[in-house]
Amino acid sequence: MKLLLIFIFLFTIGFAKKDFYYGFIDTSGNQISHKLKQKIIDGYTVLENVREYIKDGNINSAYTLMKNFKEKNQLKILESEVTLLYSELLLKKKSKRFILEAAKLLEESINSSLIHEEDLPKAYMLLVDLKLQSNKLEDAKFFAKNIINNFNNPITKAYGKIFLAKIYSRTREYNKAIKTLYDILAKTDDILIATIVADELFDAYVKNNNKEKAYELINKVLEKN
Repeated sequence: MKLLLIFIFLFTIGFAKKDFYYGFIDTSGNQISHKLKQKIIDGYTVLENVREYIKDGNINSAYTLMKNFKEKNQLKILESEVTLLYSELLLKKKSKRFILEAAKLLEESINSSLIHEEDLPKAYMLLVDLKLQSNKLEDAKFFAKNIINNFNNPITKAYGKIFLAKIYSRTREYNKAIKTLYDILAKTDDILIATIVADELFDAYVKNNNKEKAYELINKVLEKN
C-alpha cells in the first residue's frame, strides 16, 4: 500500500512538462520542425503506454517496451523522463541485478546533469528506495537527507522525511522513526502524505512491540476517514 501511494506521487511528476513540449517550442523559444514534433509525440505515446502497462500490473511488458525505447531514443528532450521511468521499472522487477543497474544509472545521470532540475527530487527518491532494497542503508540515508536539506518544496521535504523514517525502522531505531513521522504530521495538510505517514507509523509501532499505540493510531485514522 505505502509503496503504491509513493509511486502515485512519483508517476505524476513530469506530466507538466508534456504540455510544454506539445506546444512545439524548444528551450530557446524557437519553433521546432514538424518531424521533430512527431518524434516527441510518438515518444510521449510510448511513455504513456508504459505507464498503462504498469497500472495494469504488467511489469514485464512495460519493461520490454521501455528498454527497447530507451535503447533507440535519441531525443535529449525525453532523456531525463526516460531514465526515471526505466529506473522505476528496474526497481519494480525486484531483482538485485536490476536494482544495482538502476542505482548506477541514476547516480551517473545525476552526476552528468542528464536529469532535469525539476526531476531531481524524483530521482533522489528512487535512489533512496533502490539503496534500501540493496541494503545500502548509509547511502539511502545520505540521499534521504539530501532531499530534506536541498529542496524547498514542503511536499518533497515530507517525502524525504518519510524515507528517512523508513531507514530508521530498517535499522531498528523505532523511536527516531516515530519522532520523524510525527514531525511530518504536525506540518502537513496533504492527505496522501498523511496516509503514507500513518501507514509507516503503524509499522513502526508494531515493530517496536507497541501494539496498543498502533491500534490507537488506526482507530484515529478510521474516525477521520
